[in-house]
Amino acid sequence: TKQHVASFARCCIEAAEARDEAALRIIRQQAEELADTTSALIRQQAEFEESDLVWIGSIFKHSPDFRKAYCDSLLARYPQLRFPEGNRERTPAHGAALLACKLFTDGVSDLL
Repeated sequence: TKQHVASFARCCIEAAEARDEAALRIIRQQAEELADTTSALIRQQAEFEESDLVWIGSIFKHSPDFRKAYCDSLLARYPQLRFPEGNRERTPAHGAALLACKLFTDGVSDLL
């Protein structure tokens, strides 16, 4: 179940915060795998390479180590990516709306 997986994530995050090498390795490996998936999506749309990236989810909220490894991995591949402050307050729908404005108008609406 989702709660079962989350309980393992919590343990790993806590161990990583205590600088346990095995936990840090797991966090970094999982961040790299998610970055690989994100990279596959970015490759499908060239304009994504120079976009704001909004990350959502508990792992980003609760694990600075995961967040840093994920962002570092993507920035190594796509140096023009941006991770704006206030990222956590945005939703995937907000990002989709921004992209639609960028693609189908002359820019981003002030309403967003």
